[in-house]
Order: sequence, then structure tokens, then C-alpha cells
Amino acid sequence: MLIIFAPLIFFFGCREQGGMFIGKGKYGLKFEQEYIMPSGGDPVLELLPGGQAIYIIDTLLLAQHRYRHPAYHMDIYSLNNLTHRKSILRRGRGPDEVLFTDYAGQYEKIKDEIWMYFFDLNTARFLKINLTQSIQSGGDIIELISQIDPEKSPYFIIDNDTFIYSTYNRNDQSISLMKNDISWRNQVVYKNIYKEMAPNDYYKLRYSLLYNKKEKKVCLTPSYIDQIQIIDLEGNNDMVLSTVKSNNWETIRQEDVLSATVFYTSTRITDDFIFALYQNQKVMELESAPKETEIHIFNWSGDAIASIRLADYITSFDVDMKNKILYGLNNLEQVYAYDISSCLDYAQQKL
Repeated sequence: MLIIFAPLIFFFGCREQGGMFIGKGKYGLKFEQEYIMPSGGDPVLELLPGGQAIYIIDTLLLAQHRYRHPAYHMDIYSLNNLTHRKSILRRGRGPDEVLFTDYAGQYEKIKDEIWMYFFDLNTARFLKINLTQSIQSGGDIIELISQIDPEKSPYFIIDNDTFIYSTYNRNDQSISLMKNDISWRNQVVYKNIYKEMAPNDYYKLRYSLLYNKKEKKVCLTPSYIDQIQIIDLEGNNDMVLSTVKSNNWETIRQEDVLSATVFYTSTRITDDFIFALYQNQKVMELESAPKETEIHIFNWSGDAIASIRLADYITSFDVDMKNKILYGLNNLEQVYAYDISSCLDYAQQKL
């Protein structure tokens, strides 16, 4: 391990292939169990217009709007009866309003109150929302955590002054741990990808980050690369998971917009598992709405535990671990419910 001070940066024993970070690869993974779910039948919920993604937060189901929706950013539904409770995060320029927010995939419960983390890309603010009080009151209860460098994209807060950022330099895309705006750990996730890149190729670099506070690990899911990366923030156990021999950046660079293939497009995590929605469809084919969807389940050690084949096409999902129900959202803003208790019981046995 090489350690360089000011700032302090750790470089791991990782391999590179095709212009991207690879790490310790687990390729050609086979799932230990496959579950086939019949169609969900009639939708259990019709979202308000503009619903793009759903999240299970405690006893609530939240629907995030498309970015260009003119009014509110998010709708809240009761998970018990799926009735609409409130719309929050009004778009605007006031102190309690937002322009272009994204849910950071992280929330916490403090004294029976739910706090969610968002970042507003237009104003470079990292925000904490008191969801419980926002439902009960007439407005949104927003607390500013940090005003950050607009060239960095914060994803998660570890404590009051430590964040995980997505950063980039002239050639590389990285994630960094930033404490008091000083980088003390940097992990390159894509190497030399900006070199000679055409502007219309940038969308292919889209990926999501999710942080497991218990394991101190990050799950990184690029949409256009057939793999999931697990990055160990406190050790040297980074790995790449793939069910096939993964493609590489050089291959992706040569594909045009419509012929490019999207793979893992939606990811949810728990302390024990990674759930990933697997599309494996060309962009031009997504409009025709394939008739089924796969959900892949991994643990944080990189084992392929199970796959779920849904007889419906969904674009977003989340899992109610308490009631063992998977909720899936299709491109018509309809939400379906699936009983996955047998699958989750099997996964729990494998821990």
C-alpha cells in the first residue's frame, strides 16, 4: 500500500482493464437459486403523474418525480394502505425550496423521526429533510448540512463533516472521502476515460453509489457496464461482480446512443444484501417494454445469492424487508407488489 500525504490518498492493489478500474474480479457468477414470480396482476398503486422511482422508507413508500416535473419533487404514500399522504420539496428558489434534487439513498431514524438526505445539484447544497415533521406540518422541514463545491457531487454523509463524493480530474472518475473539504482517501473507479471523449459519450458514465454504514462499503453500479463494484472503505477487499465476462470502456465508447446496452439500472441495499435490477437491453429496445425483469441479489462478500424473475417489466423497485414484499414501478407509473418471502428466507439462511 502506497501512502501519500497532503492530501492523504490510498492506492489499492487493483487491476485495470479496458480503461476502467477492475479490482478483484468475480466473473461468470452463477446464482445459487432462481425464483420465478408470476405477474403482479392489477397494480396496487397508481402514482401521481411524473413518478419515476420508488423507495421504501420505514412505513412509507416515496415516489420521486421526473426532474422536469413542474411542481413537487416527491410524493409520500402510506405503506399500510398505499394512500397518498403528502407532496414535499416544492420546486423554486426559496430557502425551503429546491431546484434539482436527488435522494441520496440514505436515511436515519432519530427519536421516531425519519431524516432523509438529498443533494441539490443546481445550488450545490447537501440537505437533510425531516420527513416525519414535513408530513405533519404545512411545509418542508429542511436543514442545510453543507454548501459544497459544485464540481463535486456528494452522495453520502458518514458523520457531520465527512462525506463520500464523486469527483473527477482531467482523465479519471473517482470516489473520495472528504473530511472538512479535504480529501483523505481517493479510489479511482474509471481510469483514463475522459481522454479523447466525445461530449455525447458522457451519459455512458452514469452510475449510482450506495453506502452501507454497517459494513463500511460502497456499492457502485454503472448502468452501461455489466458489473457491480463493491468498494471496501476500511480495507483492501474491493471486488467487481459480474454474471458474464464484463464488457469494457473501449467497447462502450464505440457504441452509439441507441445501440448501447444498459445493464443494472436500479439498485437498493440493506445491511446484508444488494438488490439490483438487471435490464440487459439496448436503449432502442427499452421503448418496446420487455415482458419480464430480473432482480439479482448479492451479499456484501460478493456472493451471488439468488435471482428473481418477474413476469412484469419494471423500471424501479424497492423491498419491504419487514413484510417481505417487493414493489416494482413500470413506465406507466403503476406499482406492483410481489411476495418474495421464500426468496428472502433463503437469502437469510445463507448469511
